[in-house]
Amino acid sequence: MTALAIVSDLTLPSIVCGAGLAEHFDAAPLQTPAEGGLRGDGGQAQVRTSMAGEGGGGGGRRRGDDGGIEGTEYEVSGSIIEALELLRDHLWILSQFVHPDLRQGMWRKIAKEVDTCFYERVVADTALFSPSGAAQLQVDMAAIKQLFKPFTARPDNFLKLIKESLVLLTMPTRLARRLSAVLSDPQARNQEDTLHETGVSLLTLSQARVLCGKRTDLIASTTGAQI
Repeated sequence: MTALAIVSDLTLPSIVCGAGLAEHFDAAPLQTPAEGGLRGDGGQAQVRTSMAGEGGGGGGRRRGDDGGIEGTEYEVSGSIIEALELLRDHLWILSQFVHPDLRQGMWRKIAKEVDTCFYERVVADTALFSPSGAAQLQVDMAAIKQLFKPFTARPDNFLKLIKESLVLLTMPTRLARRLSAVLSDPQARNQEDTLHETGVSLLTLSQARVLCGKRTDLIASTTGAQI
């Protein structure tokens, strides 16, 4: 099979999602990755971040004022490591062996497939997002963006469904509560403007309402129940 055929095959959602992207939220959040590939010297996934509250610093695992989990490090979900390695290998083939005249259109098509698949099979299919679940999604998204860095300095621009979903899922609780109130008010006339002010322009009002409704911190603040 030629390099062109191999990379073209990657645009199939069954390859992009079927290798693990769609199922990782159903598994333990920090499974041990497979050998090699995206692991660092210590055997852990290389992409990680530390979620801190607005005050910064501080150990332990407690909810910050912004809805996140203070002092908690997140690593790439172990269950998507294999899928990310597959995507990385195909993109490497694309960068090395595909003619430049074809390369740009192909990597953009792959990015669109990944963006759509991840949104439909992970974001939309996940019933609820806790602050830690949204933070985990953010780390996994960072790993995906890294794979497209050889082709563009701003991979966010080609993964906009995931990017905008994360805006809504990770914004501070008080801002999300305010946004949700506007989106839920049938009398509000500035719904689209309010949504666009957050940096969300591709997702529809309906999609934004659904995502806000998946946030457990907003549900808890409305009902007073702990989820």
